[in-house]
Amino acid sequence: LKVTVPPPIPWHSAMAPVTVASWTTCGELFASADDMFRGQGVQDAMSTAVEKLNSCRATGDKRGEVVALIACARSYRAMKKQDIALVTAIDIRRKIHELGFSDEEVTSLLMIADFSLGVGLGNEALIATREALALSRQRGDVQAEALARHTMVEAMLLQSRQDDALRECSRGLEAARASGDTVGQANACEQISRIHLAKGHGEEAVQRAEEAIEMFHIVADHSGQARALHCLAEAHILSANTTAALDACARCTAAAAIAGEDTAKAMALKITARAHEASGDQDTALKYAREALHLFRQLGDDYGMQVSREQCARLRRLASVAESQSARPHARCAGTACIPGVSGPATIPPQAAVTCQRVCGAAESKKMSGVIAVVTGASHGVGKGVAQVLAQSGAVVYVTGRSSADRPASPWTLSTVDDAAASFSKLGGAGIAVHMDHLDEGHNEALANVLERNHGRVDVLINNMCAASMPHENVGALSRRSAQTVKFEQSLRRGKGVVVNLGTTELPSSGSGSRNAAGAATEHPRLRDIQMMSMSTGMVKDERAMALAEEGGVKISDRESTRFAGQAVVAVSSMKQAELFRFARSHGAFASADAVTFEMDGFTHQSGLHALSSSCWPLTP
Repeated sequence: LKVTVPPPIPWHSAMAPVTVASWTTCGELFASADDMFRGQGVQDAMSTAVEKLNSCRATGDKRGEVVALIACARSYRAMKKQDIALVTAIDIRRKIHELGFSDEEVTSLLMIADFSLGVGLGNEALIATREALALSRQRGDVQAEALARHTMVEAMLLQSRQDDALRECSRGLEAARASGDTVGQANACEQISRIHLAKGHGEEAVQRAEEAIEMFHIVADHSGQARALHCLAEAHILSANTTAALDACARCTAAAAIAGEDTAKAMALKITARAHEASGDQDTALKYAREALHLFRQLGDDYGMQVSREQCARLRRLASVAESQSARPHARCAGTACIPGVSGPATIPPQAAVTCQRVCGAAESKKMSGVIAVVTGASHGVGKGVAQVLAQSGAVVYVTGRSSADRPASPWTLSTVDDAAASFSKLGGAGIAVHMDHLDEGHNEALANVLERNHGRVDVLINNMCAASMPHENVGALSRRSAQTVKFEQSLRRGKGVVVNLGTTELPSSGSGSRNAAGAATEHPRLRDIQMMSMSTGMVKDERAMALAEEGGVKISDRESTRFAGQAVVAVSSMKQAELFRFARSHGAFASADAVTFEMDGFTHQSGLHALSSSCWPLTP
């Protein structure tokens, strides 16, 4: 099978009852891999699986190697690394075939099909399910045949082959009725309902969804009930029955809460927003759409975030149009001299009411919208430039430092963290100034508690404090930055988990000692799914350099601006999770020019080289 970069996953795939729970309990090898997960978290299970894999390869235990690979594939899927999980599943299938484990072949094919659906490869999933269906029929395995047919329908829906999917699903429903399989009948009815939704048949979708809800209720499958109720709400919206749709949404939310599945909760919030939008209640719809977007972001569901962003943008446009249409053409409003309780519109000269509509720069069009970022030492220099670019990309930026109005951060500038944070609203983001000393552990704990209480997560952490300026200082600086990262470990794990340590040109070029220090400092967070990297800048045109240039009458050229490093941070932080993982592994220490090329004014910085200045004069007085 050839793995390629897939398109976005269609919406029905996110709610489809894929065969994970079924194929993971089929077969002796898969049951043994299941035992490795009992009582362990995803990271611990991954570490255990890797240790077992290395041990089995060293001793030549082929069976144990396959069990460890199955556990690794499950771990990759749980960590949202679908592409790596698919490649591992293909390797498992090859080894099972070579070793002659015939009883496990169908299960391995279903695993490949399941992971292929997860990354949007419908054709590969269809090939695997057809082979699994043929093998299960040869062996007379009714349960495996039902699972293979179920997954085949999902693959057909992914390819928009609704007629073929309906025929195959009808056969599966007849087979389930003949064998008395209630769960199989419920899943088939739910699939048929989604097929009718895709074809625009509202009444047929309602009928099948209600049958599925009743059967899922009989077997006490709350997750299945949530899926079927989601289909029922979609069908009622399609039939313009908003009252019934809102009732189905409420039941879907309750079933998702009982099932305890965050994906089902997010889908319930999304369909509730759609139902309120159809009923004309735009404000309530926008509220539920924002909650769905937040939950999808926590789950790392890129397609769910994309759909929710588009839904929020559409609802904002509708609200803006409704507001502009309701405004009277010659309305009057109170002027700036109006004092509540003292004077009012009757006592001051009226002024014409002026309304404006935002036509560009919307937050939902920014790639860092909603991201929570922390930049340490951001009152001036590169730290301030990085924070400005993050804010310009729509992020909520916490800037920290010891500077204040009576205690400037540098003799070269009077800028403070308050000035930096206040300027972010003009750039399209939000800034919060934090006065603290990172050498004080109590201050660090307090900041971590504030972020945990206000947001519950941290997506991006920029360690700019204690920047090393000499090669022998790099090890100590990296140790302090690693300790600072550990303070935010829990919040980073709940967010995107991007950590960038900023430094000067000495960091990547000071020899093997600094590189080993960088690797040692980043190894601990990486084990907890935090991508920690060290980024060095070239020679920077900051406030200090500008002041010395003006004092010496020298013109600065070919230097990086303070915002150039911010462009590099945004480029790395906006990567998808799999791409970010690969980049962090291959670029533990990198230069800003390795991530971006063009300066803010269009100047090109060449990657792989340190930025030079043609002025050739020392930076120290």
